Parts: sequence; structure tokens; C-alpha cells
Amino acid sequence: MQGRFQWFGHYLRVGWLGSIEIRVHWAAMLVTVGLVAFGHPGLWLGLASLVLVHELGHAFFVRRASLAVSHIALHGLGGRCVYLGDWGTPWNHAVIAWGGVLFQAALLIPAIAAATLLPAQESWLGLQLESLLAVWVRLNLALIVLNLIPVAPLDGATAWRLVPMLPARLRAARRASSQRREDSERAASTRRRVAHNRAKARGLRAVDRD
Repeated sequence: MQGRFQWFGHYLRVGWLGSIEIRVHWAAMLVTVGLVAFGHPGLWLGLASLVLVHELGHAFFVRRASLAVSHIALHGLGGRCVYLGDWGTPWNHAVIAWGGVLFQAALLIPAIAAATLLPAQESWLGLQLESLLAVWVRLNLALIVLNLIPVAPLDGATAWRLVPMLPARLRAARRASSQRREDSERAASTRRRVAHNRAKARGLRAVDRD
């Protein structure tokens, strides 16, 4: 059985989140050591968690599309969700591209509330918390905007392809909804007809006995 820690090229597997394997580049480890050594663990925690949340957003929609997540890789400049999706549709890939910023936005809302309610901090621990929230709010918002620029390799290069596909998807959804409604009405009509025929048959049997 393989151990928890294993090198894959420049990446070290550090564990799993659920069934998702997490790998960290050696450069990201140097960044970690540097920030912690110079007294900025809050900044490091904010950066690492923000990147991880973004990649987990991609992973969530990968699985929603019934595709397989290989692993999440964190490196010095961000991260990537590696998935086995050659058979995915353009719609799948566009939705997956939106996953990262959607999860970032979900983190942004409570982070803004916490940063607004948090009083000014003077203790070392309080300052680390302020650094963490600053990353989750300011840098988070900046990265959401940056990631949606429609230029490769940013997510926006794929995410915005969703827009021209929406009308056809909505029409298909309306047709499917209409078909389900018609099927339901036909099934209800069939049940009523069967119930009527059974009642009629019982009535005829009662007459015969008389």
C-alpha cells in the first residue's frame, strides 16, 4: 500500500480531501516556509486556503458532470484541478471553469461579514486573522475578476463559452419540462380510466348477482 507522502515529479502528495488527492509543488513549500518563518502564517493560510477553495470548486463541478478528478495540484502561482475529461462536452467544461470563481464567491460573502464585524486587532494572533481575512476579501475579489478575463490560461477563456450555449440549453430544458408534464397528464388520465373501468366492472358484477 502506498504511503501518504509520495513525489510525482516536482509535486509531493501530502494527503487527500475525501477521495481527492492533493499534491504540492516544491516551490509552494518554499513559499510556505518563507511566509511562516518571517511571521506571516495568517497570510500563508489565506493564500493556501483560497487556492484550494478555487480548485475544489472545479472538482465539485467535475463530479457533477460525472467526470473523474485525478488530483488537485498546488504550486507557487496558484493551482489546478486535473481531471479525466476528454469525453466531457463543451457545456461540461464551461460549467467546470465557472466552479472555481463560484466557490471563491461563496467564501467572499462570509469573509466580508467577518472582516466588517471584527474589531481592530493588536495581538499577534489578531493580526494574523486580519491578514487571513484580507486575503479572503481583497485578493479573493481581485482574483475573481482576473480569472474571468477571457484569455487563456485563465478560466474566463472557457467559462464565457457558456453564454452562447445557454439559449439552446434553456429551450431543451423547457421541452423536457413540457414533455414531463404531458407524460404526467397522460399517466393521470390512464389511472383515471383504469379506475373508472374497474368501478364499472364491479357495478356489472353486482347487477349479475342480483
